[in-house]
Amino acid sequence: MAGWKIFLHSVFLLNRNFNTALRVFSPLIALSVCVTLLWTGGMMVGVEGASLGWLGFLLALSLLEVFVAIWVAVAWHRYVLLEEETGLIPVFNGKRIREYFGASILVGLTILGAVFLFFLPGFALATVVGVLFGLEGEGSVFNLLLGVIGFVFAGWVFSRLSPLFPAVALGEKATLKGAWKATSGVSVSVLAILPLFYLFNYGLVALVGAAVLPFNTLVGDLVIAIVNCACAMVSISILTSIYGVVVEGREV
Repeated sequence: MAGWKIFLHSVFLLNRNFNTALRVFSPLIALSVCVTLLWTGGMMVGVEGASLGWLGFLLALSLLEVFVAIWVAVAWHRYVLLEEETGLIPVFNGKRIREYFGASILVGLTILGAVFLFFLPGFALATVVGVLFGLEGEGSVFNLLLGVIGFVFAGWVFSRLSPLFPAVALGEKATLKGAWKATSGVSVSVLAILPLFYLFNYGLVALVGAAVLPFNTLVGDLVIAIVNCACAMVSISILTSIYGVVVEGREV
């Protein structure tokens, strides 16, 4: 299955279920708007000289954003894959949210370990070459190239492990090995999803920013916050689509 088909299906999935998607993702949208108003509205002026109280507040705010993102992700996975209906706000499933958070940490650590093992020797070689032969410029370019490759590699590993997230949301048995095995048939196709998503994400944000920000900073920032929520919705929908294709054998 081509990666671009999965990407397009994920976008159209949100479009076909637009009203439900708004209800499911409403807590994330509301929180993003509130945080934007806090920053742009000047209520956080002077944070660069923040006290421990401010730092604690910012940490709590970041954790709240993670919690809300996981809450709506679980609800969207369950709505699409189980047809679990939702009310004005998404269904709250505490157990699934906790397990989803644990899966996020597990996948994150796995990706960090994989990138470290595969690319640390390359960065070390680039540094040695630069020092021994006075090729710091070339060494820096090499480091930059390795960084790009490492970013793509990390995205690919994440895509390969992504079925773990919907599985956890559904309450199914989920392991890293099982997720990796499930995506073995689309291991090359999922590479296309990463550039498509980032082109969609940054292209849309840049376009909206260029169109709105010059006229009103607050309105522009609010619109960009909503656009970022839309991109987050697409990314969660992509995870759902990948699971539907590779685990449940659905057509896209």
